[in-house]
Amino acid sequence: MISVYFIFNALEAFFLAVYLASIGSLPSERVFLNLSLSRLIIVLIVGIIAVAFGIMAAKSRPENSWIKQKIQAISKDEKKVWVVFLISLAVVAVVYFLLTTEKAKFGNFRQVYDRLEPVLVWVAVMGAQTAFFAVVWYCALFIDYSQSPSALNASELPALFGIYAIFILVKLLLVTSSSYGPLGSGDEMTYYDMADSFHRGFFSIAQSHHYPPLYPLYFMPALVFGSYAFEGIKLLNVIASSSVIFPVYFIARHFLDRKQSLITVLLTCLIPYHLVFPRRILSENLFFPLFIWTVFITFALPKNKRVRLPWDLLNGVMLAVLYLTRYITLAAIPFFVLAWWVKPFEGERSIFKPGWKKFSHLVGMGIAMLAVYSPWLIAGLREHVNLKLVLGFGVASKTDPAQLTLYNLVTWMGLYASYYILVAAPVLNLLLTAFTQLDLKRWRENLGRLAFQVLALMAGFFIAVTRHSWRAFYNREMPSKIMGRYLIVYSLLYIILAVIIMVKFDRSRVKSKAKFIFWTGVFPIALVVFSHAALFDGKIFPTDGNLFNALGSVDGFFTDVLGPYFYVIIVVLYAVEIYLLLQDKRKYFVSVLTFGLLIYYMAGYPAYYKVLLDYQTYPWLSDKIAEMVRADGNVDLASDNITVFIPQGNETQDRVEMYNGLRVRGIDNADVVITREGTNSIVKTDLSFIIRKVDKLNPAAPGQTVYEFNGESFTIENISR
Repeated sequence: MISVYFIFNALEAFFLAVYLASIGSLPSERVFLNLSLSRLIIVLIVGIIAVAFGIMAAKSRPENSWIKQKIQAISKDEKKVWVVFLISLAVVAVVYFLLTTEKAKFGNFRQVYDRLEPVLVWVAVMGAQTAFFAVVWYCALFIDYSQSPSALNASELPALFGIYAIFILVKLLLVTSSSYGPLGSGDEMTYYDMADSFHRGFFSIAQSHHYPPLYPLYFMPALVFGSYAFEGIKLLNVIASSSVIFPVYFIARHFLDRKQSLITVLLTCLIPYHLVFPRRILSENLFFPLFIWTVFITFALPKNKRVRLPWDLLNGVMLAVLYLTRYITLAAIPFFVLAWWVKPFEGERSIFKPGWKKFSHLVGMGIAMLAVYSPWLIAGLREHVNLKLVLGFGVASKTDPAQLTLYNLVTWMGLYASYYILVAAPVLNLLLTAFTQLDLKRWRENLGRLAFQVLALMAGFFIAVTRHSWRAFYNREMPSKIMGRYLIVYSLLYIILAVIIMVKFDRSRVKSKAKFIFWTGVFPIALVVFSHAALFDGKIFPTDGNLFNALGSVDGFFTDVLGPYFYVIIVVLYAVEIYLLLQDKRKYFVSVLTFGLLIYYMAGYPAYYKVLLDYQTYPWLSDKIAEMVRADGNVDLASDNITVFIPQGNETQDRVEMYNGLRVRGIDNADVVITREGTNSIVKTDLSFIIRKVDKLNPAAPGQTVYEFNGESFTIENISR
């Protein structure tokens, strides 16, 4: 793991040096390789640091290496790991303070700051990376895994980091590579605008209170890299979303051995979330891994009982961090606290007789949570923003009193209950199997507590999403949009529970085969059929028949993409699993579940991917225009006027996506104009392009380059004055 840490550092320093060398300097300042003397010195220093990290990575591999022995001595000391974690976070905080400071305040040092800004981002990355390694190390060595069939040790971490690196690479090559810009005019550009205002040092909560600040702050450093900002945002999305494998592994490791836990990790990599959200500028990329980390922290116990208070304070901090990422966390906080409350505590007599010490820890959690959230509160109150808005109650505040009926409330409760079932469909039979396996007398000491925690969190989210959709103005006539994106975390939690339940299955606890077949086979299939009919067919609850879209309610939409194969796969998987469980063919349990889920998800991904590409036409065209603008070389992106003439079509969305696609690449001054049939004259600007769609009726002119994307063809002509 020590070598892995240095390898990551070396790669990051190397890529920074390449970037700094590639952007060059002004012609009047160049002394060597298109670089000014100051930039050349920076490139050389960063390059030397990259080489040094590479050497340290190589030298830290032998067991007798002094580097390895020194770091191991620190890593074996629990207090020192905490210190490394806190110092690393402090470094990140200092760098963020500089990055979010108005540049005019640097005065005569403004030029120095501008040149060092990418280096500051690198320092922040180093700090965050060090803090992350400290967290992973701590969770591996200092958390109580006494219920696990085998002890967890540091030798397991390289394989986990290997999966992490491969997962990042796969997502960069196969997922985000076909995403070219923000879609529509919704949340993505709101987050981008927030990040931009943070970067400029002019952020105002009065203008941006509808969304909490943590996600735009997270990807704000990508804006430092100008025309590469969108690529940087996607990279940060992939890094964050992929990191969910670590808390998944640590949760699973409480009950499973190393191999079974790694299989669980790989299965959770298959969920549609990983296909859809890293492509977009949405807070789910950060909220999802933070949520699973919070689930782990709430569930786990440190080995050292004296560290229980810092661990509980960290729990409170994580709740605030979640809240600063998505306002829906407010509905989950009481249920996280409930899950923490049922966790065994030294000195308590029972849940209802906890003792003063447990109460003091609860108060500490609350204080920690308030301390972390308070800067956002104070900023809002300082700008005279209503407290309700700063707490997130402005979401779904616009409503029609006529829609707030008991009938509509019950309808939404039924729709979201159905959605939970649909999300759980691939493993619903195994989740129901848990009722035959739980030891209710010792439920706080085993799988029962994890199941309770998941159910409690489901209740919190159920209340939140039902209230949201019941009140949302766009649902005033009839249900037209279900907020499945708020529930994406549960597909992963269901898979973790399913693997644990299957591995821990005790055949002797099943007394009646007939009842077992009914409750784990017939009944879940009936629930799935009911839910599918309720959500897609509108036969049970009145809907407009279009509750889902591919970009939000990903788990529900995925079942629709599968079509009839959804039922075929589910029925076959349930039948095979029931047979194996009843026959107690234990050696096939995990293999069959793995193979079944692999088929389930792989069967739908090609069609789903095609749907995602259908959204990308104008973002892709904006990328082509941006390439041409950069290739021109004579245009000042900050002041010169750039005009893009696009064909008629879905005019509002096409114009928005073209403009936004250019903006996230550092081109802020573009004007996107719809070309009309019969237009005889076009007003040209400093840099002008006209896009024409090519088909049989409108072929390209001889010699023109034809650009093809997703079955459509275009020409792009530079018509600058």
